[in-house]
Amino acid sequence: MRSRRALLYMPGDDLYKINKAVTLGVDTICMDMEDGVAINRKEVARATIAHALGNIDFGASEKLARINPVGSGM
Repeated sequence: MRSRRALLYMPGDDLYKINKAVTLGVDTICMDMEDGVAINRKEVARATIAHALGNIDFGASEKLARINPVGSGM
């Protein structure tokens, strides 16, 4: 089991906030596609998170994506 001191959630459609998060030294960075993103921004969030996961060095921070329920169609 991995202990965590701090989990930081941010909207997955905001690349600026994701880039800022990696500088804060938190244990876990969770990019949200569910409640933190407006319905009309879900597609942007998916693309932004995919970009972040492929291009940003998260260092020692664990990286997570919080998704909508599978049956939701989102």
